[in-house]
Amino acid sequence: MIWVEQNVPQHIKPYVRSEYLGVEYNLLKKGKLVYKKMSELGYREFVSETKEGE
Repeated sequence: MIWVEQNVPQHIKPYVRSEYLGVEYNLLKKGKLVYKKMSELGYREFVSETKEGE
């Protein structure tokens, strides 16, 4: 766990910790009740293209 704390970027630490501990995790959820937005998942191009095509 020390290596994870020192070497893994902050935005993916929870996923790396969960993988290491064998705990299930969901890449689409942020917290227990909220889902991430497309832009938070790295789909900025998709989001900007969608807005332009409206």
